[in-house]
Amino acid sequence: MKRMNILDDVQQKPYIFERKIVSELEAFLSSKKPFAALIGPRKCGKTFALKQLLAKKSDCIYYDCKSMSEQEKLDLFDNFVEDLEKYSLIVIDEITYAEAPDVFLNKIANAANETTAKIIITGSQLISIDSWVNMTMPTKCVKIYMSFLDFNEWITFRRLDKNNLSEGDFLDYLQNSSEFFGITDNRAYLEGCLTETIISNKNAINVIPGNVELVPEEINNVVAFLFVNLTKLHSKINWETYLDPKRVAIKIWNTVSNSHGVKFTQFAENFYKEYSKQHTFFTKITLKSLRDYLRFLIKIDFITITDSLGDSVSLQQWLWGIGEAPIGNVVEFCRRYSVQVKYPMFYYNFVKEFICFDEITLKDYDNSTIMGSALECYVRGLISYDTGLCTMDEFVPDTGGEIDYVDRENLKALEITISNKSSKEVYFQQLKSWEKYDCILLTKDIEMQRENVQLVPFCKYLYEKSEQKRITRFPV
Repeated sequence: MKRMNILDDVQQKPYIFERKIVSELEAFLSSKKPFAALIGPRKCGKTFALKQLLAKKSDCIYYDCKSMSEQEKLDLFDNFVEDLEKYSLIVIDEITYAEAPDVFLNKIANAANETTAKIIITGSQLISIDSWVNMTMPTKCVKIYMSFLDFNEWITFRRLDKNNLSEGDFLDYLQNSSEFFGITDNRAYLEGCLTETIISNKNAINVIPGNVELVPEEINNVVAFLFVNLTKLHSKINWETYLDPKRVAIKIWNTVSNSHGVKFTQFAENFYKEYSKQHTFFTKITLKSLRDYLRFLIKIDFITITDSLGDSVSLQQWLWGIGEAPIGNVVEFCRRYSVQVKYPMFYYNFVKEFICFDEITLKDYDNSTIMGSALECYVRGLISYDTGLCTMDEFVPDTGGEIDYVDRENLKALEITISNKSSKEVYFQQLKSWEKYDCILLTKDIEMQRENVQLVPFCKYLYEKSEQKRITRFPV
């Protein structure tokens, strides 16, 4: 490894900003275990975090399996054995591209029995690497989970005062964090995730349980499914409306025109062009295909799912093949459940692609509408890392309204909003034994305690929640 190349990489903006995961990698170097697996979604910054770590070391070597020739892959184990005597740190990146990666990991686990060297392996296939580590080195390896840039890291990156945050700071995070990672096309991102899934399944000797492999053409269906759920969240469109493209166009146009008076004819032409590609999805998808799409999106750490009937356990069991389907078809699914993407940048990319079709329209769009939906997506994503589950419940009282998140076992309730709506507190009182609950109502800028309801500015909540985030495993 040429150390200067590593330094050149990390000194280029925005990577001069050190990710907080680097400190966890440094802690591993002082631990007793020889192996660490750095696991995280595709393009979340694992490689650059490793390079930031390597830039501080002198006796280290870095391998990138993705860029290796076939012969170099075959020689990798022999080189690794030699390197155990030469270096104190060995990094093997993009492990899923190695020759028979599961067998390779077993071989290096045995070869490193007596070594004092530290070995870090990494890759984007969450389920694959987790499975391989559990199978080949369960007691020798510490798993370090990484995610995309959270709000608290963004505030640090922007050098802003964490004690003086405003909705403008969240809007900045929403609109610009995708540029930090160079992810501006969600469809291309999902296609890349599927490609790596196919490669990991192909390269491994052993079958990887739960590593769903779709046909590449099905990514269009996955995107269509996300489109339905995110516009349902964003524009309050019920499922039946999606069966009529003209009604959908009118409904979304009404939302847009309220903001800046865009002409319907222009909007409809753009909308029909995009929506017609997706429409067959709504009438042809099977429950099996729907479950495959959901499992794929969960596996790449992309979504959460909320049950309006408060029985997410049955959904969880069905998803992983240990229970009957709680719904009969995709129509019932979309009526009962809502699906959110975990990170605001992906939500914003979908808004740009589906709801607003040019930058002028997007620039003039009502940011509060976008922010409210993006906030709900992001908060649910943060909650999923606390619970270890991608599924969760909301509460819909018979009297109307809703509570966005309810944990009946631990007596917690949360209402997600970007405005100062104290009237939302009344919904908490619809919960059985509500006085025993710890209730949080997010606000624009009000902070106070009313009985057992804590009002918290949403930016403060996001900062503290993301700062406390410590991933012990990705939610399933």
